[in-house]
Amino acid sequence: MSTWNYVVTAHKPTNVTHSCVGNFTGPQDLNLIVAKCTRIEIHLLSPQGLQPMLDVPIYGRIATLELFRPHGEAQDYLFVATKRYKFCVLQWDPETSELVTRAMGDVSDRIGRPTDNGQIGIIDPDCRLIGLHLYDGLFKVIPFDNKGQLKEAFSIRLEELQVLDIKFLFGCSKPTFVVLYQDNRDARHVKTYEVALKDKDFVEGPWSQNNLDNGADLLIPVPPPLCGVLIIGEETIVYCSANAFKAIPIRPSITKAYGRVDPDGSRYLLGDHTGLLSLLVITHEKEKVTGLKIEALGETSIASTISYLDNAFVYIGSSYGDSQLIKLNLQPDAKGSYVDVLERYVNLGPIVDFSVVDLERQGQGQVVTCSGAYKDGSLRVVRNEIGINEQASVELQGIKMWSLRSSTDDPFDTFLVVSFIRDTRILAMNIEDELDEVELEGFCSLVQTLFCHDAVHNQLVQVTSSSVRLVSSTTRELRNEWHAPEGFSINVATANATQVLLATGGGHLVYLEIGDGILQEVKHAQLEYEVSCLDINPIGENPNQSHLAAVGMWTEISVRIFSLPDLNLITKEHLGGEIIPRSVLLCAFEGISYLLCALGDGHLLNFMLNTSSGELTDRKKVSLGTQPITLQTFSSKNTTHVFAASDRPTVIYSSNKKLLYSNVNLKEVSHMCPFNSAAIPDRGRKKKKVKEGLSMTALLQFLLLLLSFASLGHAEVSNRELFKMRISCGSLQNVSDMNRMRAWTADKYYSGGIAATASRTSAITPVLGTLRYFPSDYGPNNCYTIDKVPKGHYMVRIFFALIAQIEEVPQFDVSIEGTLYSLKSGWNNAADQAFLEVLMFLMEGSVSICLHDTGHGDPAIFSIEILQMDDNAYFSTQENQVYILRTIKRLSCGFAQLRFLPDYGSDHYGGERFWLHISTLEEEAGLPTSVRTRIENVMLPPNFYPEFLYESALVSTSSQPSLTYILCLFEFVFLFFSLIKIRNGNIS
Repeated sequence: MSTWNYVVTAHKPTNVTHSCVGNFTGPQDLNLIVAKCTRIEIHLLSPQGLQPMLDVPIYGRIATLELFRPHGEAQDYLFVATKRYKFCVLQWDPETSELVTRAMGDVSDRIGRPTDNGQIGIIDPDCRLIGLHLYDGLFKVIPFDNKGQLKEAFSIRLEELQVLDIKFLFGCSKPTFVVLYQDNRDARHVKTYEVALKDKDFVEGPWSQNNLDNGADLLIPVPPPLCGVLIIGEETIVYCSANAFKAIPIRPSITKAYGRVDPDGSRYLLGDHTGLLSLLVITHEKEKVTGLKIEALGETSIASTISYLDNAFVYIGSSYGDSQLIKLNLQPDAKGSYVDVLERYVNLGPIVDFSVVDLERQGQGQVVTCSGAYKDGSLRVVRNEIGINEQASVELQGIKMWSLRSSTDDPFDTFLVVSFIRDTRILAMNIEDELDEVELEGFCSLVQTLFCHDAVHNQLVQVTSSSVRLVSSTTRELRNEWHAPEGFSINVATANATQVLLATGGGHLVYLEIGDGILQEVKHAQLEYEVSCLDINPIGENPNQSHLAAVGMWTEISVRIFSLPDLNLITKEHLGGEIIPRSVLLCAFEGISYLLCALGDGHLLNFMLNTSSGELTDRKKVSLGTQPITLQTFSSKNTTHVFAASDRPTVIYSSNKKLLYSNVNLKEVSHMCPFNSAAIPDRGRKKKKVKEGLSMTALLQFLLLLLSFASLGHAEVSNRELFKMRISCGSLQNVSDMNRMRAWTADKYYSGGIAATASRTSAITPVLGTLRYFPSDYGPNNCYTIDKVPKGHYMVRIFFALIAQIEEVPQFDVSIEGTLYSLKSGWNNAADQAFLEVLMFLMEGSVSICLHDTGHGDPAIFSIEILQMDDNAYFSTQENQVYILRTIKRLSCGFAQLRFLPDYGSDHYGGERFWLHISTLEEEAGLPTSVRTRIENVMLPPNFYPEFLYESALVSTSSQPSLTYILCLFEFVFLFFSLIKIRNGNIS
């Protein structure tokens, strides 16, 4: 037996040990960089959330991960050190989107005792040196030169042997660090040192502090203007500097990680050993620290690292449980927590025990692990499978799909045929590589489709229960049609590029051949039993034609091989048992031909097929699930694979001339079809799947108009479940507006147009990045038609924006349900003209929004919002069904509180409305005033207006007794009046 072992990584590390935030990939990019044992992940923070950019392996376990910015550089560098004393400095190359090594080296010493508390790596805030504590009693220094290049490293003797933490201090004229250490009496102290680079020695620092909390083990340096350091203990937190000392008691805890919130260091997030997240605040007056405050926020995973991202979003990296992306709310929830977990990132570590078992008895071992620690401990099941990320799904009944091409020579698929129980819909790739619903005139869309396939001579085949239709893929017209005999219907069918094989009731088997506009019946055979499944997939030298046909039989429970075109029976194989074959497939792997036969109970039989004689040999049976299986071939990297759709979907492939089965991380897939899109080059054919309905994978970058297909009934929406839809026009994926915590769906429901990068026109415009514009090639009128909107009272709002880097400001007309509106000149410079808003009652369950070209630039739309309101808002329900109101302006008079501007005021009953504040009327009349007290009962019906409207007002005076506002148009005006009380000469 060999003494050598071959070790391979079966699963990438998931244990997060370090993280940092900075401008790494660009001066304006905000990046989250995460270290997972031997890998580094780089993410970009965008309005859509955290977007992964790069995942790179590191040769060694990461011990230090720090961002720094050398003098004269516009973006950050990354310093990485490993536990085997190797280090490197990495820089992002924007041209190649790869990492470049700027420096590397070895900082190990021949002598020295490695530290018991782990390696510590720190970087001077002014980038004068890098400090490393690797061995007891030694401090390694790597200086920077004037150009930001690393110089030769050297070591300095450190008196303190039991070092717990070291941090560089901010605001020091010379490199100065503070060390937290424990003496031989187990007492803990802090001491500061200056690093004399010329002398390669330490100089006594400006201050020290003795006899700290016996549990103190973490230092947090505080940036200017406060400077100093926070010392985190188990029972106290101390702020210490050369001229200040402040301390507060805390509940007993062991702080594991911290993250700075504000650039000035006045707020910090602390995570302890129980997973409690707290906020530490340094109160100060200018540069003088006056005290410390701490408040518990809520529970997270046990943090090993905390990185504050932006706008109250925080990344919690964990070595003991799943890492998390959380949002800190201004108000607590019902449990008193301010923490809202937005996303979890699976972590299998630490694995303290595991066992390999075959839980599903499929001959495939799975690893059951005891993962995590403390409160985050869990059992995890790890298995070898193919991962598909589901993007969206909708429940539909009786669905099948087929992909078709626009011409025989086209390398990519164009059409996606979606068949339902009672009709058929066709989607087609447009110039934006997105799927739009189209009409194929030659296809019958009013019935269910049984089968579709590409055919020679730029033709398409559609099989329905009554006929076989041959359609031109270029003109989309019907070229020929074969009808089923009178009194019979087609039950099952299959086809390839030149042949069609179908079975009608009564055991009739019919073979057709395809020519240029020709659909000819060649042979008919009468079988003694009904046919359950068919296949004529070519596996010989001719990719367009098969000389064999596989037929599954009812009653007899068998599979038969027929020769083509004469339909002579060659082989009959009895399957045994009482379960009928539900899907058969002729296929070839690595030059070996097989017949796969899937049964209704989830078992799969495979036979080796002699293509010359039709003989079936080497019968094998495997269990893939418990439900009927449907087989479908697909290609990846020019290699054929088979997808077995069932309650335990599986990909079948061959390696070393042996069939292998890999699970897919999906459940109950009833049908799939390959779809090869030009939007994703060099990745082979991608899969789409149906899970009791239609779903999209992360590999396909397009949208299906699912809502127009779903037969969902309209339901009355209660006030607690108001309908909301927001569309980010031009976006290929769902978007999260982090500033206002709004969820926007990807672009859909449009009739044409082109997606482009947008330039926002005002501060109130949603923080989105794309728009859809309509060049003259798309005609003068282009619409969004949104169906399945519940009956009710709605606010419909459209925002406009400019195409990025194009100075032309278009002027065009917009209509909502036929009500026309014209954009005014200079609309891009006025916040209240950058959007159109109407109030209407939708009776028909749909809304139409159209843009009309007036010859003054291409119409462009930025976003659409359809927000349901209370039926009695503004008018009664009956009156609201009569009027369509377009909002001209909403004015909040007086000293409006800035927290509502320029943002939206959100209220449950009245939609979400923007209020422009004015401190005087048209004739400069009125005295502005405001109150801060709580105003009660402002949100009770029929009062549907936010509280802040009542917190400020304009008051007439003795010199100006009248308040005047001039209206230039005939409008509905809704006025709100405040009751002003005067007490002792003061307004209240």
